Parts: sequence; C-alpha cells; structure tokens
Amino acid sequence: YVDDYLGYDFVNNGPLLGDHQHHGTHVSGIVAAYHQDTTAKEEPYVQGIAPNAKLLPLAFLDDQGSGSMSDGVRAIQYAVSRGARVINASWGGTQCSQTLRDVISSLADKNIVFVAAAGNDSWNVDTTPEYPASLNLAAQITVGATGDHDYMAQYSNYGAKAVHIFAPGTNIVSTLPGGQMGFLSGTSMATPFVSGAMALLISAIPDATVAQLRSAIYNSALHNAEYLNASQGRLDMAQALVELHKIVGH
Repeated sequence: YVDDYLGYDFVNNGPLLGDHQHHGTHVSGIVAAYHQDTTAKEEPYVQGIAPNAKLLPLAFLDDQGSGSMSDGVRAIQYAVSRGARVINASWGGTQCSQTLRDVISSLADKNIVFVAAAGNDSWNVDTTPEYPASLNLAAQITVGATGDHDYMAQYSNYGAKAVHIFAPGTNIVSTLPGGQMGFLSGTSMATPFVSGAMALLISAIPDATVAQLRSAIYNSALHNAEYLNASQGRLDMAQALVELHKIVGH
C-alpha cells in the first residue's frame, strides 16, 4: 500500500482525494510500497525502497501535468511545515523564479534533502537549464536515469555539475491507481530511488546532516566513466549506508 498522510491538493485547494494522473502513485510506490520480504521476485511485483516511510502526498499539477510555479512553492513550504525530511520533486520545466530558488535554498538550514528529477529531454542541463534540476543548491540532489544493462538512459538529461547521480529509471514496476501495478520510465522514476535511499539513511542515523547524507551518496556511487554526472556514478544504497557510518563516525 501507499500510506497517505495529510495530503493536500493545491490544484483544488483542499484535501487530496486522489491522483490527478497515475504519475504520483507510481513515484510513491517506488519509495514506500509495502512488503514484508527481502527477496526480489519476478515482475510485475513492487517492493518499495523504504516501505515504512511516511508519505505526504502533495499535488500541484493537474490531470494534464500542468501547474503553476507558485503552487509548487506552496507545496514545498507545506512539506516543510509538516516536518518532511526528504522532498521528492519528480517534476520540472524550463521556467524558474527567485522565490522557487530561495525556498529550495532555505532547505539546507532546515536539514531537509530535496531530490529532483533531471528531466527526460536528453540534454545537458548545465548548458540548457531545467528547473529545479539545474539549481544545484546545497540541499539538492538531482537524479538522472539508467536504462538497459545499467547504461545511461538515452532519454535522461545529464550534466557534469547539476546532475549529481543516476538511478534506475527504465521499465520500473510500481503502483498505479485502483490497486494496479505497471511499468513507467523516466527520471521521475529514478528520483524516488534516491529519495527512498535517503529515508533509509535518515532512519539509520536520524541526526545526519544534509551535507553528510549527500557525501554518503556521492562517495558510495557505483562509478562508470561514461556516466555524465557530477559523481560519475549510480546509486548504491547498501554502500551508502556503510559510507554514512564512516562519515558520521558511528
């Protein structure tokens, strides 16, 4: 299941009653779909990365995938007010505002990790910006996608500065509305792998700082010189936990 907790719909300005699209449900399942086993099974089967994580679903995009930047800012602020430690941002566009930049920048002082999707246009977001992916702020981890055989996915945006790490993003099985499961691909799917990993790291060491969490993800990344990102790496969740213990000193 996906645990809805005090969700809010910024499109309709009221309680969140359902997913405007299937996108949010799929992303949520990657983080927190419930399971009681530790053995991978044949597809279609969903195992959330952090099944005990508490989700705060916030919708500001409509059924066409469109929404206002101001509502995106409101959603981030709402998450902060409810005590979120990790914000998954599987959304983006070519427009930005100083307010969006400022609210994400403020998350580092609040010890909140902001995990953003790199985007699916096959372009370098260092030179052709997409937001919030290209902001490269202290609290931020921007995630691109790997595909078949662990290569960089052809559709994934990349960048030697602004994209920090890759994670699996192609043909990912997860939850869909109506109790269904299905495959989706994109950096939106890669991003919750990192968000789920962050939830696990925080559960292991709750007082870890954003800087320590980011360092653990960077230092533990499975390296591939062909990965066009800042760490030249792909998420290695188990090694990230080992690295975080080294960094924190316990």
